[in-house]
Amino acid sequence: MFKNYITIAFRIFRLRPAYTVTNVFGLALGITCCLITYLLLHHELTFDQFHSKKDNIYKVVFEYESDWGTEYNSALTYSAAPLLRQDLPEFNQLLELQGPYENTISFRDDDDKFNAFKEKYVLYASDEFFNVFDFQVLRGADASALQEPGKVFLTESTAARYFGDEDPLGRLIQVEKDDELAEVVAIVKDPPINSSIPFDVLISYETFKKRYPGIFRLDNTMTWACSVYATFADDHDHPTLEAKLNEGLKKYVPGEAEKYQFHLQPLTEIHTDERYGNNTHYVVPGQLVTGLILLALLLLGTACLNFVNLSTAQAIKRSKEVGIRKTIGGHRNQLVAQFMMEILLIVSVATLLAFTLTQLVLTSVNSYLATLIPYNLAFNSSVLIFAGVLILAVTFLAGFYPSMILAGYHPIDAIRNSITSNRQSGSFLLRKALITAQFVFSILLISVTIIISGQISHIRTMDIGFDREDIVHISPAANVSDSQEFRSFMKALNGKSYVKDVTATADTPIGGAGFGWNSDFKLPNKGYEDGMSASVRFVDERFIETYSIDLAAGENLRGRAINDSTFHTLVNKELLRKLGVAVEDAIGLKFHFNGNLYGTVVGVTEDFNTYSLRNEMRPVILAYRPTFLNGLSVKLQGQDLKDVEQDLRATFEQFFPDRYFDYFLLEDEFEKAYQMEDLMHKIVSVFTFLALIISVMGLYGLVSFMTARYSKMIGIRKVFGASTASIMGIFMKEYLWMLLIAFFIATPAAYFVGKEFISGFAYQIYIGPLYFLISLLVIAAVSLLTVGQQSYQAASKNPVNSLRHE
Repeated sequence: MFKNYITIAFRIFRLRPAYTVTNVFGLALGITCCLITYLLLHHELTFDQFHSKKDNIYKVVFEYESDWGTEYNSALTYSAAPLLRQDLPEFNQLLELQGPYENTISFRDDDDKFNAFKEKYVLYASDEFFNVFDFQVLRGADASALQEPGKVFLTESTAARYFGDEDPLGRLIQVEKDDELAEVVAIVKDPPINSSIPFDVLISYETFKKRYPGIFRLDNTMTWACSVYATFADDHDHPTLEAKLNEGLKKYVPGEAEKYQFHLQPLTEIHTDERYGNNTHYVVPGQLVTGLILLALLLLGTACLNFVNLSTAQAIKRSKEVGIRKTIGGHRNQLVAQFMMEILLIVSVATLLAFTLTQLVLTSVNSYLATLIPYNLAFNSSVLIFAGVLILAVTFLAGFYPSMILAGYHPIDAIRNSITSNRQSGSFLLRKALITAQFVFSILLISVTIIISGQISHIRTMDIGFDREDIVHISPAANVSDSQEFRSFMKALNGKSYVKDVTATADTPIGGAGFGWNSDFKLPNKGYEDGMSASVRFVDERFIETYSIDLAAGENLRGRAINDSTFHTLVNKELLRKLGVAVEDAIGLKFHFNGNLYGTVVGVTEDFNTYSLRNEMRPVILAYRPTFLNGLSVKLQGQDLKDVEQDLRATFEQFFPDRYFDYFLLEDEFEKAYQMEDLMHKIVSVFTFLALIISVMGLYGLVSFMTARYSKMIGIRKVFGASTASIMGIFMKEYLWMLLIAFFIATPAAYFVGKEFISGFAYQIYIGPLYFLISLLVIAAVSLLTVGQQSYQAASKNPVNSLRHE
């Protein structure tokens, strides 16, 4: 029986190659998007599942009720873990993490050659690290080595990069910011890529404590930068432990304790909880997860609708086959099984093609992702299971209705060929509804794509208050500021013909160099208030000129410091607005910041952004402190970075032969802030393009069938004097009405989705009618060209050819 079904199915495919290819390719595109979406979501939603204690590992986080609303934070003070050990014995294990940081690791090999590597993930961990998490030590010391300062664990791949085939154990390396060398004591298996705690270099937490002993005082409640993880017994009571956690920590927090609420965040929720973020790795936005699922369903739905449209249109051609089968004893169930087998074969072939397309797409998609997606069909059983479920689901969704229509024909009507596509019949009306639904999906996707593109273009082109083009930031390393080499290097750069200006600075206006920070600020004799937080940048007197920041009042910074705790400062207008001070009254103003630092205002700048444009304008403090100026921002003129990079490197190595040439282009740093939005835009654009292809393929096939079906009607109209344009108008008018209906259905949904996307930005575009009219014009042009081309061919044929046998 099944062999007969398969034989007939392949015979039908051979007789109708265009119909078969259209359906296979359309479904393959939809299934490809579903497979890619599944791989992305499976990667993102399975973070940290490999830890055996995953259900009993928690991160300590907190909420703070400020006058500006609820603030969420995943970092605690350095005193939090010692205080918890002291007061709460219910905690089985407490782990402290610092980082990971981008950091420079350097060493000299056996030939005394200097080697330096810029590592993205340098993590400091306390001695419970390997007891809490399932990261595997391959050889060398055990976890107890983390109790000593100057001990380093390298991952397997990192050790191979550093030392090749040589034994790395016992080798001494230099960690940036540390005066003493550190010893490599163990090799660790590379962490899985779906770990929310990535590391390439793992350093004992005692090393960090030795570097900054002052911040680890038990009475230090000002510096919130430490990650704390805790484990409990299997039968622990979560609400009770959380209550004890709050009771234990609230008595140590500064200010009003009732404003703080501490929580135990499950390890497996860290990667998807946007509220607290993750100060050790990125968090996947909920918008991205929801958006990917909706996009995949939309595209698969478009492909299924396309399949149903073509199948129901082709059903009339097979009416005689159905009539003959029923006449010789075929049952309805047998006919349904026959047609469903055909559809199952089409979907199966489409899925095989989708696997190939998925592998090709992933090659390019990976270049836009921060981590690689594992994709190996031979070993990934979950993908095969998902594909199997998808095949069955698509077969049912796309095939059930067409098969019921075919199997439901009355044998006498079918044999007489009296089955028609009556305009008032249910199947005709359903087909119109399905085509309209396809238009809805296409308009929705095009509109959302245009809105996302408009928002991203807006933030990339708007004035952010300073010049970010052609600026290279170079960080020689820590502990070189105010040195003779540093000053000589700066002087050498100023003498280069391709250098317009150079400024010594600890960080750029938008960060990236890692030495800027946020700080509370207040007027003397007043308390610190919620929301009074400023971006602090330590800079020299060339900073505002290099970055083209306008001075609104007063004078520039002076090239001298007052003392270690009091600074000449520039502030922006936003800071004065927060303080309630007029610009004309600001010169000479004294204020406090960062607890024990003092500033005297010598000038006021125009406002400029120091964060991504998701955030509103922030107060800014620019202070002069020469010992903190450990980086250089170089403004190029007349040449691109790629043309002068080698000369910059050579000049750097002339003054710092034992330092890593660490630099970045400010424009690239600016782009990094919007990588997730850029990725979303690319994904939506690709999905929209594929949806258009599927719709056009289906529309082309459907109109081809309809023009062939009505060839005699067209011939009769031409004989009676109908023009080609009037016949084309019959076809095009009907589709135009469906397009307009789809537009009015899709527009509100597109507006809602677009509004949700731009809500994450402080500086938003106005979503006006133009965005939706453009999408209507695009889909109208594509659809009318498709319909027009087919209807023109049919209308321009000689009527004799279609009527000669009548």
